[in-house]
Amino acid sequence: MPKVKTKSTLPRGVRIRGTSFFVDVTVEGKRRTATCKTLEEALQTRAELEAQTKREQAVGSGGVWTIQQVYDRVCADGEKGWADIPGTCRKARRRNGKYVVNRFGADTPLNEVDEDAIEEWVEELTDANNSHGTINRKLSALSKLFSTAYRHRKRSGVSEKPVIERKHEGSGRIRHFSDQEEQDLLTLLAQWDKWHHVDALACLLDTGARCDSELFQLEVQDIDLKARSVTFHGHAGHGTKNGHRRSIPMTDRVYAVMKRRVAGLHKEDKVFNFKYHWLRHTWDRARHALGYSEDKHYVPHVCRHTFISRLVIAGVNLKLVQQL
Repeated sequence: MPKVKTKSTLPRGVRIRGTSFFVDVTVEGKRRTATCKTLEEALQTRAELEAQTKREQAVGSGGVWTIQQVYDRVCADGEKGWADIPGTCRKARRRNGKYVVNRFGADTPLNEVDEDAIEEWVEELTDANNSHGTINRKLSALSKLFSTAYRHRKRSGVSEKPVIERKHEGSGRIRHFSDQEEQDLLTLLAQWDKWHHVDALACLLDTGARCDSELFQLEVQDIDLKARSVTFHGHAGHGTKNGHRRSIPMTDRVYAVMKRRVAGLHKEDKVFNFKYHWLRHTWDRARHALGYSEDKHYVPHVCRHTFISRLVIAGVNLKLVQQL
């Protein structure tokens, strides 16, 4: 047990119970308790319990808990909080939970994290070379947040939980388009008069951009027609993986699309003012029409894989491919 001279030296709200530290705090009449193994953990838990209680009271019964509030609620459960999800240790599980908070934003209402947002996140994790096992651990942390919010649904305002599919923990197949597959898809969309979709897919294929966090966040001021380059910043701290902006040279096709789309817009206007589900809905229709319904890898992220594959096939230096 940690070195503690006497019980009187313990901070307010923390006391020894057997070989553990018992945390007991009350904020504006609301009591929270937890059991911790170390004094350091007890102090951290005490601070989190106080902050979490204040946030709950600030939201009120008519609001929806934010991701941070739900995370705090799981941590407030002490030893059992993260105990029932996979992971090497409680600390690692808690760290994955904090990763979810940072990825989607602490102040984001949990019910705004829908299946489209989760799919986009999984694609980002895959791009960052996370193994299927690592991705599953992070998904389990997100699932725990939803389960906890649903358990407290009368207060949390979260009345349902999205489907969170896990990865098979083995090697996955990297799918990319052939020239003919690309032509078939774009031709079909043109026949359907889905010209915004044609523009978006042309840019995804020729820049390797992610959908929601990069292409659909692109503003007119990120387009340099003179230099023929487009700069992606990501958004909310989770667009580009290294935290820096990423500039991509325009192909002739992308240049034509951008020149046409930015005409008459203000510098802070979105070039593609859409969301992922807008693209995915039409994509799935085309997927079925083209006979790829059974190909589970036929998803929009194939455009990014195609961009990378074509660079490698063309003999571009792998370090440059990584930077692009």
